[in-house]
Amino acid sequence: MGMTANLIKVSRETLANVQSDPTLIETLVMDTIQGTADPGDGLDLYKSWNAMHVLLNDGACGAESDAIMGGTPIGEDLGFGPARFLNDREVADISAALSRISTSDFESRFDVAKMKDVYAFHQENADDEWPILSKLFAETKTFYASAAQATNGVILFLI
Repeated sequence: MGMTANLIKVSRETLANVQSDPTLIETLVMDTIQGTADPGDGLDLYKSWNAMHVLLNDGACGAESDAIMGGTPIGEDLGFGPARFLNDREVADISAALSRISTSDFESRFDVAKMKDVYAFHQENADDEWPILSKLFAETKTFYASAAQATNGVILFLI
């Protein structure tokens, strides 16, 4: 199956509840995995999470570098580490940073040579992988913009 990344929008209240009782993470994760969570609240980055992370980091030291692997660890190890959370302020910062990256800027970061050690990236299929990454970038920007507008936090996890 492989390692996939998921992002879930959560209200301030839900985030506060999770912070006071980290075992609630398991319910959020299971609802996401089983498809019982509101589909508009989540974003599945599939196995492309590491490529997205590398492309968003591309020498950046801004908030966009936290979009995929940032946040504060919370709860137990889910198999590939604990979930992480971003509060509403961090989400707003990430959204603003992502909004400044155009699709062409993102595309200019795509260099097959520097993707050689990226999880689940196959250099020989780079022409097929770029459209997937471009689509996920647009979805990630939309996800964070929606979360920021609603003053939501975000839970990130690998499974």
